[in-house]
Amino acid sequence: MNPNPPVITNITTPPQKSVGPTVGLVIVLILIILGGIYFWMKQSDYKETAWTETNKDTDTQAFEQQSSSDEISSIEADLDSTDFNNLDQGYSEINAELQ
Repeated sequence: MNPNPPVITNITTPPQKSVGPTVGLVIVLILIILGGIYFWMKQSDYKETAWTETNKDTDTQAFEQQSSSDEISSIEADLDSTDFNNLDQGYSEINAELQ
């Protein structure tokens, strides 16, 4: 026989940490980020397509025809040729839509 009685040691294993909540949080954050990028890209597409070449009126086309020179005489000629009388032409319609 064994003269020494068996010694029972209390071996405790460290508690196992669950990675489930961490993985779930990472997935949720990725989905939120991807959703934000999607909506941001949709809004930027909308802004680009909201104003097209066909929507330009004659005044807008006239503004684009101005000289690119920075000489005073060119700037004065552009100002003289610009018609500022119809700037508030659609104001009443826009104001009515906003109210």
